[in-house]
Amino acid sequence: MAKKKNLDALRASIDTIDNEIHDLLLRRTDLVAQIGDLKRSQSVQGFPLRPAREAAMLRRLVARHAGPFPVTALINIWRELLSGQIMVQSQLSIAVSHRPIDATQRHQARNHFGGVAKVRSFPSPDQVLKAVTNDEVAVGILPLPSPKDQDPWWTALPNNDAVPPRIVARLPFLLQEARTDECPEVLVVAKVAPEPSGEDVSLLVIELREDIDGSQLNELLHTVDLTADALTTCRDSARTRNTLHLLAIEGFVHQGDTRLEQLVQSTDGLVTNITVAGAYAKQLHITD
Repeated sequence: MAKKKNLDALRASIDTIDNEIHDLLLRRTDLVAQIGDLKRSQSVQGFPLRPAREAAMLRRLVARHAGPFPVTALINIWRELLSGQIMVQSQLSIAVSHRPIDATQRHQARNHFGGVAKVRSFPSPDQVLKAVTNDEVAVGILPLPSPKDQDPWWTALPNNDAVPPRIVARLPFLLQEARTDECPEVLVVAKVAPEPSGEDVSLLVIELREDIDGSQLNELLHTVDLTADALTTCRDSARTRNTLHLLAIEGFVHQGDTRLEQLVQSTDGLVTNITVAGAYAKQLHITD
């Protein structure tokens, strides 16, 4: 009988905690709604997606986490929470492409943005990017660029909007060493100005008038204190026949960074243009 009472008392305590968690969730939602109202009163435009802030928040939670509760479950709870509260301010719609692997992109979209988001399929990565550009959807899920791509979507990133579509995240944010082969990584594109999270990777599209090898390109970058990993290369056959390089740069780089202008000016026309394609928070690596 005593054991039964102890069990009942413990379950009652859990019920009390559940109510407290729910009350805090409602309070948090009210604050999110107040932020949305304040933005509208101040005519602040833009979609309320803040990938860098979300990444910093998740890093902080993981750093303070303790006990047997799985880190993966903790991240999943907060991702669902963050996505649900985005819906308080705006509708969350996501585009994925039929190719190369629609199921993979859908899985990453649901895993990161939760079950509340509306997911739409488009015929190709280019169509996904166009849907984001035309405001048909808020977010696009796109495959990691590869040298095997016949029609690389990253070369079509526009520059003519006040806030053009940019790469703002790399998924999954939480990388488990034992499960890295289960689901290919993807990139997230949205009309959101990239922000620094504290630990970042920036993506640059560098246009060159002449072909040079990777070591020569790295030497050029080192002259302005930039360190890069080459992701892929293609020739801009539609316009200039110049070579385009997509590079991952350590740290946060924005479009007005003076190092980019220095690089263009110091190469006697070899570097004809540099576009910051976006930036994303470095992924969290865990072993469990």
